[in-house]
Amino acid sequence: MRQYLKSLLTLFEKKSVLLLSSFFGGMTALLLLFGVLFFLSDHLETAFHYDGIKKGAVLAIPVLFLCVTSYITGMIFIKKNVLVIKWLVASGLAVITAALASLGIFKQIIFFFAAISLIGVGAGLVLPCLNTIITSVTASEKRGLVTSLYGGVRFWGVAIGPPLLSGGVCFLGEKIKNTWEGIICFPAKDRIQKPRDTGITMVIDKGMGLDETADLLGICSPYIDFIKFAFGTPALYPPEILEEKVRLIKSFGVDVYPGGTFLEAAILQGKMEQYLNRIKNIGFTAIEISDGTIRMSEETRQGAISFAAGLDFKILTEVGKKDSSKRLNPGQLADQIKKDLKNGALFVIVEGRDSGINAGLYDREGQFRQDLRVGLRSDTLADSV
Repeated sequence: MRQYLKSLLTLFEKKSVLLLSSFFGGMTALLLLFGVLFFLSDHLETAFHYDGIKKGAVLAIPVLFLCVTSYITGMIFIKKNVLVIKWLVASGLAVITAALASLGIFKQIIFFFAAISLIGVGAGLVLPCLNTIITSVTASEKRGLVTSLYGGVRFWGVAIGPPLLSGGVCFLGEKIKNTWEGIICFPAKDRIQKPRDTGITMVIDKGMGLDETADLLGICSPYIDFIKFAFGTPALYPPEILEEKVRLIKSFGVDVYPGGTFLEAAILQGKMEQYLNRIKNIGFTAIEISDGTIRMSEETRQGAISFAAGLDFKILTEVGKKDSSKRLNPGQLADQIKKDLKNGALFVIVEGRDSGINAGLYDREGQFRQDLRVGLRSDTLADSV
């Protein structure tokens, strides 16, 4: 045993640079791969709202690229050529580094998936080469212990990667968003990051093009929770442009939905279920259910909420009328809010129109209605909210 350990020590003395660099390279590759997978699991839920089987399938992407690249590397490129092996290891680590850095720069989902795929490719280039190096420089009688040590060191990377990169990748993104940290103290410094239940921001889209939408989201997506296609504008888009715009918005981790007036038209024409199925197929993630311009029975309203919930939409309802002559009193508004929340609405919006004048919440001067200020406060909403 003593002689065996002595010969092993002699091996490490002679091949120390090659063996230790191989150990470190294998540990680094797995550290980055499993660290990114750990970060990715949380990021898919918070930014892209992926969970369950869909999230599992996405998490398998880097591993799939790792397996395919490892097979190709082992079968085609590795021919005991030391120079080729060195280039493959260096190239693989460079690919992993570049892909990891890009995660903090590019926010669109297509670039995100490309980056995590490249991480798998990089690991697939590195690991077979390092395995070859380890076995090639070690005599058969010492190979068992050396490869065991190599495996142990690699799994240190597996253990260290998740806690290290879960903070590191998020830190990279936060630094990009907080350029003025330590210089200017913002009034909303305690604003909750996504996903959040308070401080929800919805932006009305009146027909922006793809480039304008991308510009808006590239700057403001951390502060936007929902984008609403207002006034039935989805009817005006060519189908391919509408689908691309919806995909673009979702790629920035923002929910998107058509305005309630569009659903009101579908209900008026007896096409509510067909309409909801269609917008689900287009890719919308949320739905607004309202009766601002039509009469809707409680049964129809509850049925729309139930059907939308079955399609896994985030449901926003709106209470109140656009016509000032059909104003609801505080008790009616409070009652409808409580019913909607009980039936499955995530948020309830009280009608106010864009103008904020003589509609819903507002009086003729654009001021908040005094009867609502008192009535809604006194009516018990706490049990439902």
